[in-house]
Amino acid sequence: FKIDKEISMEKVDNELGEKLLSDEFRVSTLGFQLTNRDLEGLFEDISIRSEHSIATYKNWGGKQGLLKALKTSEQFGIAADDKEELKAREESFGNNQPLVLKGKTLKELVMEQFEDTILRILLLAAVVSLAIGIWKEGLATGWIEGCTIWIAVFIVVSVSAGNNYVKEQQFLKLMKQREQRECSVMRSGRVQQVSVFDLLVGDIVYINTGDNLPADMVLLSGSNVRADESSQTGESDQLLKTPLREIIEDEEEKIDPFLLSGSSITDGKGTGMVAAVGPNSRLGKIRAKVERKEEGPTPLQLKLEGIADMIGLFGMYSAGIIFIALLCNLGLKCYLNNIPFFSMTTLTYALNFLILGITIIVVAVPEGLPLAVTIALAFSVGRMKKENNLVRQLQSCETMGGADNICSDKTGTLTQNVMTVVAGNFEGSSFSRSEIPTIKNLLSPNTTAVLCEGVCYNSTAFLIKDPKTGEELRTGSATECALLKMCQMLGYDYDSYRKEEYFMIPFSSKRKRMTSVVEVDESTLRVYCKGASEIVLEKCESYIHSKGNVKTFTFGEKEKMREQVIDEYAKEAYRTVALAYKDIPKRSFNQSEYEKAKDPTIYDNLESNLTLIGIIGIEDPIRTDVPAAVKKCLKAGITVRMVTGDNIETAKSIARKAGILTKEDLNKRYSCMEGYVFRQKVGKILSVQKDDGTVVEKVSKMPIFRQIADELKVLARSSPDDKYTLVTGLRYDDHVVAVTGDGTNDAPALKKADVGFAMGITGTEVSKEAADIILLDDNFSSIVTAAKWGRNIYNSIRKFLQFQLTVNAVAIFMAFIGGVVLGESPLNSVQMLWVNLIMDTFASLALATEPPTDKLLTVPPYGKKESIINHAMWRNIICQTAYQIVVLTFFLFWGPSYFGWGTKLPTETWNFENGEHFTMVFHIFVFMQIFNEINARRIEEFNVFAAFFNNWLFWFIEIMTILVQVGLVAYGGVFVKCSPLSLNQHIFCIIIGFFSIPFGAIFKLLPENAFFCGGGETELTHEEALKSTRSLLRRTSTLGGLNKSFEKKNLQSIYFLQKYK
Repeated sequence: FKIDKEISMEKVDNELGEKLLSDEFRVSTLGFQLTNRDLEGLFEDISIRSEHSIATYKNWGGKQGLLKALKTSEQFGIAADDKEELKAREESFGNNQPLVLKGKTLKELVMEQFEDTILRILLLAAVVSLAIGIWKEGLATGWIEGCTIWIAVFIVVSVSAGNNYVKEQQFLKLMKQREQRECSVMRSGRVQQVSVFDLLVGDIVYINTGDNLPADMVLLSGSNVRADESSQTGESDQLLKTPLREIIEDEEEKIDPFLLSGSSITDGKGTGMVAAVGPNSRLGKIRAKVERKEEGPTPLQLKLEGIADMIGLFGMYSAGIIFIALLCNLGLKCYLNNIPFFSMTTLTYALNFLILGITIIVVAVPEGLPLAVTIALAFSVGRMKKENNLVRQLQSCETMGGADNICSDKTGTLTQNVMTVVAGNFEGSSFSRSEIPTIKNLLSPNTTAVLCEGVCYNSTAFLIKDPKTGEELRTGSATECALLKMCQMLGYDYDSYRKEEYFMIPFSSKRKRMTSVVEVDESTLRVYCKGASEIVLEKCESYIHSKGNVKTFTFGEKEKMREQVIDEYAKEAYRTVALAYKDIPKRSFNQSEYEKAKDPTIYDNLESNLTLIGIIGIEDPIRTDVPAAVKKCLKAGITVRMVTGDNIETAKSIARKAGILTKEDLNKRYSCMEGYVFRQKVGKILSVQKDDGTVVEKVSKMPIFRQIADELKVLARSSPDDKYTLVTGLRYDDHVVAVTGDGTNDAPALKKADVGFAMGITGTEVSKEAADIILLDDNFSSIVTAAKWGRNIYNSIRKFLQFQLTVNAVAIFMAFIGGVVLGESPLNSVQMLWVNLIMDTFASLALATEPPTDKLLTVPPYGKKESIINHAMWRNIICQTAYQIVVLTFFLFWGPSYFGWGTKLPTETWNFENGEHFTMVFHIFVFMQIFNEINARRIEEFNVFAAFFNNWLFWFIEIMTILVQVGLVAYGGVFVKCSPLSLNQHIFCIIIGFFSIPFGAIFKLLPENAFFCGGGETELTHEEALKSTRSLLRRTSTLGGLNKSFEKKNLQSIYFLQKYK
């Protein structure tokens, strides 16, 4: 069957799956003996629990029957080069492309804008104005004022809707990008990297710890494979999965080889055959039933909502006062001139005053303020993707701007993750870089064999040749890849060893080792162990000495090995890996006991009394750009800590090269620590209740933790729990912490951190799911880039806020002073709507899309409780507002007498001659804002023209605003109530507006601390934001719409779980 990939959620029918799987949609081009309906049944909860799935599988002829029915092979896979076969599989079983949800259309977004309460009132008043105008002046001219307001409103909402449309399309594209990843599959007998979107039924997929399964599969082979299916079934237990090869033999216990899409592999490795993809898989069905998750408002949006609420109240009260002042002025004139209070003329004036008051609310209530955060985020997310930061959680962008601590991994983040074996100690002798390629000639054959066989069996990485370029592609652990490369040079092909069936205990960051058990002969098994050198060495009782002879460790030899080999390699910044083995009787090994073990300490007996094969030194050069990036962090007030599982000497060496550890740090007591010492010092994690009633986690020995945190730069031989403890303690002390991680066990720390960074190349799928941002290049410098963009978001909002508050204050004051003194506002309702468009939508696009500069990393990060409006902003707002009010007031009251402008009395009807005065005031006002927008580009710097042309969108908006403004004045006429001006008058207005820039520079000479600065804005909760003045008066789509979406999603989720539980 084929379906449209862009299925709108409103059109998804509850019976969609049944319809698509009916007989008429089945295709059997290759003679597949099974259909989608047959395969889907294997993965239903009720079928698995009742063992109906196993019974069905047996009826199909077991493992070989299933493979034969789907025309695939465990060793060969499906034919990668046979396009007809691939097409037939897709037509028969579908593909794994995600369902792309359609965003709202432009028309829907335009209509959504009309949910704005105040806009509705304004349009209703415009209808009344239209009716009165036609009744009073006739159809020929009476329609102009009412219709003009309607047209102006439509233009405003269309531009806003267009802005939202572009933003939504960007996010839909980013959502698909963040799901894209590759997996290793067997096709045409070769291991290949394939996009998860291209998986087909019958594909043989390699599964490893940390993988998030992209399709429903059956486990063909594997060791100790455990899956977390909580995202699918709600069960929190890690379930042991049994390979199909064992099913027929074991009839007593309940067995489960079924791997559900969306679940994660928490332990083990193996191969699985894809049985259901796309909308036919468990994950696909859920996605077809549940609407995509909309992200809630970010913390900065909620903080700005508090500011917007205060501004909205001020605007609402100001509009009320202006409306009353205009009515009082009108009443006074009616009384002095004996005009009837309830005539059609006074009613028309009163209605125009009401329209003006409503328009002032539209202008004053900053609808664009929280929206500016969204625009800044949308812009930043797209640009960060180009700089190797794939953002998964929007709020992490802004949070990263306040980060003052970075806890970074070493391998691949600070180093290049291009590992090479450069040293080794075998048979009691050390070998250098130049001797490693020919070491086969220097060691006994038995030593070489046990060394290389141990590496080949005891690894899960691949060295793959790209069929197009012929280049070698490395997948999996970089350490393992380096060891496999060494074995290849010595003439050993790892692939031939892995074809055998053997038991494996995969590498764990807690255990820091991995073990494999292989058959030597009918009565003997060999245990190969590989891992952290100190840990494996401790488990060895003997070692391979000269000529391959095994010798028992004597007293002091282990310590000598540590000091002369491990520590010396570590000082060269080499990663040290120890390899060991032992032989055991086959009858003493109970594989099922180990496979079903929940406590990892059960493996200790298997890994004891080992014989050391050798210790290998692996070089991973530091990234060339890391020292400069670390230096930027330190200059920016960000503390960088290295948290690694490596040997402490290796960690110290890398930290010194990276600039994390200085000579002064080496003299401090706690600058470098090992994980077990750190755990003993700081104690356990406790849950405590804060004064506000919230429950948070803290470290039990916080006073000691604070002493350590002040000095700690390197935490070596650390476990994921140590990383979690470090993050917990730092966050409890109000630090903003960023953490990197690549393993499954790093997920808790990544979740706990304010910003979690997962490795895009080496990271497991579980770590990526837990992270906020994925580093596509695994590079520390990309974290610094994220910090710069985060600070830029905060800085952009400050620019926009400074500009908007200035425009707000000046516009409201001019309307007020004009209403009280002259009896009418110099800016009419249509002009006010144009000002609102400049101030909200255009300004948010222009100022929220400014790219960051390196200067942002020369100042300390902003604090959690720091006020958004700082002293410098208050100085700029107050001084610029005062300057503009003085200039505009002069032209309002004395302009006609000084310059001979035509003016009119409030009781006179507007025409081109007497409208010249207010047109000049309007023109000067707008140009002041245009040039003040340039001022807003730099809050504290004098040179507002720095990096003048680095944002084309800013200049596009500035030029477009000027052209539209000149066009409104020249051709707006009776619609906008603007009189055409001469060229000299246009130039005059531009010059007056330009003076905002030099005066802005003069104002920056004033001491900023002399101006008021609030102690920090109130961050509203989501519920409080929905009840704020801005949300109640203006459009609710920004926050209220999210609330509706959440309610809809929750209802759909509950329905789905009830139906399928």
